[in-house]
Amino acid sequence: MLNENYETFNSYSKENEALSKLAENISKNASEKMLIEQFIRLLERILKIPRIALFAYQNDKLQLVNAVGVNYYKLSKTEIINILSQQNDYKNIGESISNQFEDFNKTIIINHKKNILAVLLIGDDENHLGIGRATEINEAFIYTYSQILFTAIENKRLFRENLKKDRFKNELNLAKSVESMLIKKPEDLPHEKNIDFFAFYKPFYEMGGDFYDVFKLSADEFGFCIADVSGKGVSAALLMANLKGNLQALFNLNLSLKEIVIKLNTSIVNLTQSDKFITLFIARYNTNTRELSYINAGHNPPVLFQSGDEKFSLLESGCFGIGMLDQIAEIKNAIIQLKPNSKLICFTDGISESYTTSGIEFGHSNFMPFLNQYDPIETTVKNILNYFNEIVPTENVFDDTTILGVSFK
Repeated sequence: MLNENYETFNSYSKENEALSKLAENISKNASEKMLIEQFIRLLERILKIPRIALFAYQNDKLQLVNAVGVNYYKLSKTEIINILSQQNDYKNIGESISNQFEDFNKTIIINHKKNILAVLLIGDDENHLGIGRATEINEAFIYTYSQILFTAIENKRLFRENLKKDRFKNELNLAKSVESMLIKKPEDLPHEKNIDFFAFYKPFYEMGGDFYDVFKLSADEFGFCIADVSGKGVSAALLMANLKGNLQALFNLNLSLKEIVIKLNTSIVNLTQSDKFITLFIARYNTNTRELSYINAGHNPPVLFQSGDEKFSLLESGCFGIGMLDQIAEIKNAIIQLKPNSKLICFTDGISESYTTSGIEFGHSNFMPFLNQYDPIETTVKNILNYFNEIVPTENVFDDTTILGVSFK
């Protein structure tokens, strides 16, 4: 009886020591590998369990992570994963697994809420643990130890996941702030007696690939553009940032529109290796001569309303999109003489290719009723957007939506 009490006390002592050591290692942020190896040594050397197989989730998949006293390769090919996937209630899994493997007579399921974290298979030689109090103590201890261990490992995984999300969120917020600096706000666009601009931009995701800009080149000359980078999100926004930097520098060099398009094409091809491209409408306007020069590089043709003639036209002349080909063989630079009070609406396909409630593309014809009215360009753009929102459901918009309006007074 004294021997029995001593063994029980000694078992308690070792188990308490093991739990204290586990808590210490967890608090020291020991690696998952070290914690699991310590667990296996405990089972094998202290509890003297001859056959052990531990399955745990790694890379979102239940895998054999350690085995003692059995064929590791054979066991790694076991159907345990299929058994787990067929069970809706983890309480019934133990018996299902035990019936499959003659080397093991005990299954311990480590779970958190309804999620299985690990499965421990134990194989005892006959009468190794004996029957009675010692067996109960060991099973309860192993379960307690396992639960603490794998809950800690799961918490570490969740912590890493949250860190990664926070890092991505911080990077995204930084990129969004950079994008907001790159895309001018409507109030920052030129509003002068001879020309007026107004714009609207809404990315489909957190960040977009649409772009517009206006450059005051001299007292009487302005450059402006609208563009759409293929794709969406961060990669498209980064390419858009590169486009803005290039455009600013090239306009400042006082190059012709053709020269600007050629240099832009070379830059984008070198940067993306032709796996992305940009559609671009780029123009230059002189308020004295009232001459509009433009190149449409594969972009949706802007709609021009010539006041006086009461005439609408689509500005289509140009070339292929930027970055589609290593070299652009032919570029058409069109020149138009504008009359006072003419208006131009530039847009991206997030506007024109969105479907109305009738299942018809919004297109460009819906702009026309608003262009022949003598409203400020801001009012014209807002009226178009109000009508767009009225007849196009939100779920029918699949891309960034951008409009750049110009009033030639």
